[in-house]
Amino acid sequence: MGSRIVGKKKRNLIIAFAIIYAVIAAGLYVFVYLIPHISGVLTTTYIVKAVNMDNYYNGTAIVVRDETCVFGNASGTVTYYVNESEKTRVGTRVADIYTSNDRIGLFCPVTGFVSFYYDGYEDVLTPTSVLTMDPAEYPDIQNHFISTEKTGVEAGDFIYKVVDGGNWYLLLTVTEEQLQTFRIGSNIEVLLEDGTVLTAEAERVLGRDKLAVMAKVLSYYPDFCKKRTLNARVSTKQTKGLGIPVTSVAYDEEEKPGVYVLGTDGEYHFTRVNILDEKDGNYAVSEDQFTELQSDGSEKTIYSISLYDEIIRDVSEQYKK
Repeated sequence: MGSRIVGKKKRNLIIAFAIIYAVIAAGLYVFVYLIPHISGVLTTTYIVKAVNMDNYYNGTAIVVRDETCVFGNASGTVTYYVNESEKTRVGTRVADIYTSNDRIGLFCPVTGFVSFYYDGYEDVLTPTSVLTMDPAEYPDIQNHFISTEKTGVEAGDFIYKVVDGGNWYLLLTVTEEQLQTFRIGSNIEVLLEDGTVLTAEAERVLGRDKLAVMAKVLSYYPDFCKKRTLNARVSTKQTKGLGIPVTSVAYDEEEKPGVYVLGTDGEYHFTRVNILDEKDGNYAVSEDQFTELQSDGSEKTIYSISLYDEIIRDVSEQYKK
């Protein structure tokens, strides 16, 4: 009976060792083969999308015009022959002043847009005068324009003005940060409150402590002849490319940026990217490929990421080279 008890204990011990060995073997298998694949499944990824990165800010634009004012040289009643904001050729009869015994004709001194609105800044804010003004000296300008179109005038009264349609400018006060988004010589878009979109060319930067960008307006806007300020959304730069999170970018041994792209083999591969712009925690990068200047002056084509590639969203230390 004693030998049967000993035999039973041996069998139990063998079974226990077998179970322990099986658990250890299973654990090693999971650690070596399954954990890497599970961690890959749990990796948070991002699908690359197309992006049009728009840099803009909201502000007030000061309208700068080249204007020629016409004043009455006699008292009397007035008859007008031209409508507000009507483009008029030089020499055209704009109005007549009727005195008690005479009719005095007022003719257009230059070709431009006739306007009967006056705000007192006609000689202050001109394309020439603002070049020597510091933005800190800009007056507290409001749209306090008045219409001077009336039936009776006195000698010396303002009658009308002619606005040069080829010299309309906007003064855009900017911060140092906003200024970095401008490209002098490039076009910007100015979206007005009424939905009008103006195209303008950023020509120069004015000021030192306080800054402003002077932009030449390239499109027509009827209220330019009378309004002096415009509330606007200024779009300074638009960058088209592929959008990726800033957190997805790692750097190789040469400190060149790239992302980890999921390949057909189920692994993530470091792929170079060309960063074009940054906004709100995202980069705009080149699509498919870009060229890179080499030390010998030649250009090398770098193949990059494509639309709908799957990349690691947040690069942890284990992926950084």
